[in-house]
Amino acid sequence: MLAPGGMLAVGNFSSRNTSRNWMELFGEWYMEHRDGDELSRLARDAGASNVEIVSEAQGIQLFAVVRA
Repeated sequence: MLAPGGMLAVGNFSSRNTSRNWMELFGEWYMEHRDGDELSRLARDAGASNVEIVSEAQGIQLFAVVRA
């Protein structure tokens, strides 16, 4: 339900996250890691039709960018 011209960005850690073990061991931070295809499929299953998957420079944090 984005306004015309609106954008939604949802972040998710990549399955390539090399810090995952440390995050779980020391931070007790357990997350569902996904690759780009899984994140895109999740957004489309939620009803998004215009989805682009982008990442930061290291490729650890993925973003599903949905535009209205």
